[in-house]
Amino acid sequence: MPFSIYLIFPPMWSPKQPYLSLPSLTAYLKKSGFTVKQRDLNIETFNYFLKGERIDPAVAKIKDRIECLEKRPFLTTAGVNEYTALARAETLAPYIQSHLDRANGIIRDQEDFFIPEKFSRARRIQNEALKIISSAYYPTIFDFFKLQFKHPYFESRAVREAVQDRESNFLIPFFREHVVPDLCQEKPDLLGISICSPDQLIPAVTLAYMIKQTMPELPVYAGGGFYTNIFEGKMALKPETFFLDLFDGVVIYEGEISLAEVCRALASGDRDGLKKIPNLIQEENGAVRVSESIVCEKMDDLPTPDFSGFPLDAYFSPEPVLPLLTSRGCYWKRCAFCTSFDSYNAGFRQRSIERLLSDIRSLQAQYGTNCIFFADQAVTPVYLKNFATALMREKIGIQWAFEGRFERQYTGAFLRSLREAGCIKILFGLESGNQRILDLMDKGYKLEVVSRILGDCSAAEIAVHLFLIIGFPTETRQEAEDTLHFLLNREGLLNSPGFSHVFHKFGLDLGSQVSKNPVHFGISDAHVPSGRDLSFMMAYNQQAPGALTEEEMEALIGAFDARISEKTTDRGYPRSMVDDLLYLIRYGWQESHLNPKTPEAGEIPWKEASRFLNMKPGVSRHLTVLPFRVFAPSGEADDEAQWRARGDVYYFYHGERDAFGGLDHDRYRVLCLCDGEKTVDQICQTCTAGGDRKKLFLHTIGLLKNLHQAGLLHFSDPEAAKTV
Repeated sequence: MPFSIYLIFPPMWSPKQPYLSLPSLTAYLKKSGFTVKQRDLNIETFNYFLKGERIDPAVAKIKDRIECLEKRPFLTTAGVNEYTALARAETLAPYIQSHLDRANGIIRDQEDFFIPEKFSRARRIQNEALKIISSAYYPTIFDFFKLQFKHPYFESRAVREAVQDRESNFLIPFFREHVVPDLCQEKPDLLGISICSPDQLIPAVTLAYMIKQTMPELPVYAGGGFYTNIFEGKMALKPETFFLDLFDGVVIYEGEISLAEVCRALASGDRDGLKKIPNLIQEENGAVRVSESIVCEKMDDLPTPDFSGFPLDAYFSPEPVLPLLTSRGCYWKRCAFCTSFDSYNAGFRQRSIERLLSDIRSLQAQYGTNCIFFADQAVTPVYLKNFATALMREKIGIQWAFEGRFERQYTGAFLRSLREAGCIKILFGLESGNQRILDLMDKGYKLEVVSRILGDCSAAEIAVHLFLIIGFPTETRQEAEDTLHFLLNREGLLNSPGFSHVFHKFGLDLGSQVSKNPVHFGISDAHVPSGRDLSFMMAYNQQAPGALTEEEMEALIGAFDARISEKTTDRGYPRSMVDDLLYLIRYGWQESHLNPKTPEAGEIPWKEASRFLNMKPGVSRHLTVLPFRVFAPSGEADDEAQWRARGDVYYFYHGERDAFGGLDHDRYRVLCLCDGEKTVDQICQTCTAGGDRKKLFLHTIGLLKNLHQAGLLHFSDPEAAKTV
C-alpha cells in the first residue's frame, strides 16, 4: 500500500476560507506518489461549537462556577472579573441559543448573507455564542478574533500545562471524541500538523500529546511559519522549545520537499536517512539537530493547490473565496518592523503567468470559485500588468484581490486595466500618514504618491484596505495624529465601497531591523522577557522624548477608530476581507445595498399627563433579566483587594439591540410591573403606596423613562409613541 499521510490544520484561524498551507502540501505529496488526507480542524472546531445544543452544557458549567464563587467568603479582583464574565454569559445565553441556528444559516445563504442588517446580526450572534461556550472554561477566550488560553503560548512550560488542563482547555474533549478516534481508525503512516500562528500552538501540542498517548508509534511532524520565526529569531534551540518528545521532527521554511523526503525515508525504513533531509529539526542525543542544508521549491514545479477533502460549503461564506500565491518571499524586504519574509529563505520567486492561469482554471473547474485572494506578501506591478493582460487575452472571468505597495506604476490607466481584468480590492501597507515615520520604517514611498494612488483606486472603482501602525519607535502623538488626519481628509476614500482599515499597535519582532539596530530607532534594552522561550516579541524602552507609551498607543487606536467611524457612511459592508470581496462582487459600487436610515423614534409624551398615564408599557420579548450578586472591595480596589457581596444586581440583555447592563432593585421592580396590561398610572400608584406620593410618582416616571431609553420597554399606543 502507498505510504499514507494525514495532515491537520488546527484552530485558530479565520473560518471564512481555507488556509493555503495544507492544500499546497497535499498537492505536492500526491504528485510524489503518496496517499494524503487533509483535515481543517479550524473550521470543524467552529462548526462543532456553533450549535444551539452546545449552549446548555456550557451554561450548566457556568452556573456551577457561579455557585462556587458565591460560596466564597470574599473574591479577589480576578474572582470578581470571572464572576462578571460568567454572569454576562448566562444572561446572554437564552437569546443567543434561540437565534444561533438561524444565524448559521444566514452566514451561508446566497441571499440573506447580502442583506447587511441580517448579516451583521448573525455574525454578532455567532461571536457571542463562542464567548458563552468558552466562558465555561474561563479565562479561556474563543471567538472570531482570538483564541487565548489560561496558559500563555510563549512559555513552553505553560504550554505543557495547558495540554492537560481540562478546566480551561476546551479542545481536549473535542479532540478526544472527534479526532483521535478517526486517526486510530485511519492508521496513517505519518501525521503532519501545520502551525502558522501562535494561537495554533496550544491546540497543536494538545493534539500531539493526545496522539502520542494513544498511538505512540505514529510519527508526528510539525511545520509552518510559527517555528520558522522561532528558528530565525536565533532563540535558544532546546528540545523542549520544539516539543521534540511529542513531535518527531519540525520542518522549517518551505515544507514540500522536506516532508516528501521524510515520508520516503520512513516508507523505506531508512531512519539514518532522516539526518540528511533539509529544513528539518530533530532531537539527537538530548540536543537539537538542525539540517545542514536548506532547500526551497521552484515555483513552477509546484502543482496547483489541492483543496479536496476540505468542506468548502462549511466555511462561513455563501461561496468559496480561495487563496493562491503568485510568488514566495517579498520583493521589497526592507520594512524595518517586518520579519514575515523570513519564512521564505530563498528570497523572492514568482510563478509564471502560464502556470498561474492554469491554477485559476483548475480551481474554477473543481470548486466553482468566482473569487481568488492572492496571499502574497506583495505582488509586483510588472507581474500584475502581465497577469491582467493574460486574463483579458484568455477571457478568464475571475474576481480577485491582492496585497501591494504604493508604487509609482499604479497610475490611473494601470488601475483601470486591473479593474477591467477583475481586480476588486487592493490591500496596502500604508502604516503611517507622517513622512518622517515612513522614511524611518524604510517603506520607500512618498505621501503625495500614496494620495494620488488612493484617489486613482477610487476612480477605477477598486476598493482599498489600509494597514496602519501606531507607536513606531520615536513616533510622537502629533505624528500619530498625522495618520488620522491623512485619512479624515479623504472622505471620498473613507466612504468608498469596500474601504477598510486596521490600526496595529507597534510590536518589536525579534530579528527585525529595529531589533538589530536599536540605537538608530531610538530604543534601548531590547530583549525577550525571561522565561518566554517561545516568544519572538521583544520588550524595549523608548529613548526619544515624547515617544508614545504602550498605554497611549492603545488609547489612540480606540480614539482614531471612533473618529473614522464618525466620518464613514454606513454602507453596510461587513468589514472583513472575504465578506467585503463577496459584497463587492454582488453590489459593486452601487448604492442599493446600503442600510436604510432608521426613522427617528417617536417621543413618549411624558408631559402630556392625560395621554401618557393611560399608556400600557410592556417588556420587550427579546429581553432576558437574571439576578446576580454585586461585590464591593474592602478597601482600595487593587489586585489584592477582598471583594465582598453587597447585595444583588439584575443583569439584562436585549438581543435585538445588543444591549447589556445592570438594573438596581427600583428599576427591576418597575420592569416587573410592565406587563402590557397595567397603565402607567396604575404602575405609579403601586410604586407610591406607603410613601411620599409626589416624590415617588416622579421617581417612577423617571425610571420608566430610563427603561424606555434603554430599549427595554415598548408602549401600547403607537400613535402616542413609536417603540424604539
